[in-house]
Amino acid sequence: MNPAKAKIGIAVITCNRPDLFSQCISSIPSANTIIVVNDGKEYSSDIYTSEIKEIIQHKNNMGVAVSKNDALKYLMNDGCDRLFLCEDDVKVKRQDIYDVYISAAEASGIHHLNFAYHGPANKDDIGRPKELLRVKFGNNVFLSFHYHLTGAFSYYNRSVIEKVGLMDERFLNAYDHLDHTLQIIKAKLHPPFGWFADIADSHLFIEDLDADLSRSVIRQKKFQFRLRYKLYSYLFKRKNGFTAENYPRATENEFFKFLTQYTNYKLK
Repeated sequence: MNPAKAKIGIAVITCNRPDLFSQCISSIPSANTIIVVNDGKEYSSDIYTSEIKEIIQHKNNMGVAVSKNDALKYLMNDGCDRLFLCEDDVKVKRQDIYDVYISAAEASGIHHLNFAYHGPANKDDIGRPKELLRVKFGNNVFLSFHYHLTGAFSYYNRSVIEKVGLMDERFLNAYDHLDHTLQIIKAKLHPPFGWFADIADSHLFIEDLDADLSRSVIRQKKFQFRLRYKLYSYLFKRKNGFTAENYPRATENEFFKFLTQYTNYKLK
């Protein structure tokens, strides 16, 4: 398919944070399809922008995994070829963000990318972006690779979802995107675990609205969150053989071996 003719769809996932959602949705650039999945209380109608094609309003809180699956299913059924998922606690800073992510994926051959700098992950002690490595692909495109995975803004080529499927809804509100990306890794559609891919300098394209995660809805009930986190950790280990913290991380040599075998990377 000609990337220039690809249909772009984006879904914004929100839950009980109308102030953050308002900032997020107003920053979303035009796309072929824009939808919202609201997993919390209904918002006032005036908070929604006119370009939104569909609002999926859950009657009960279903969790992040279900919400993102609802979004992916809608975008896929609507014929979108390039899919973006955006949580309500980030804000787009540049209107060319779709083109940059899609071009990076096409040039590299890595068709699943995640914004790396949500919360404290992948940052140094004073909050500056910190990458493991930056790699140049064709067309002067650079990707950066990171130790931690965050799921606040994600890109998928349609073919990735067709091959791997949707998120495991047992994870509800934790490990959902990590497990999903791991299944993409197992399908050889993403570099090895611990080398999570993003466009270079993505912090120039996306602003983190909750850098310390203090406004996280699922973390407000601390005791309940800790119990659920233990359950999700157990499920992750039972499914994948290791906890997320102990999952084997590839060496740099293994990482470059993957790049040369499965992506458009060429050894200099």
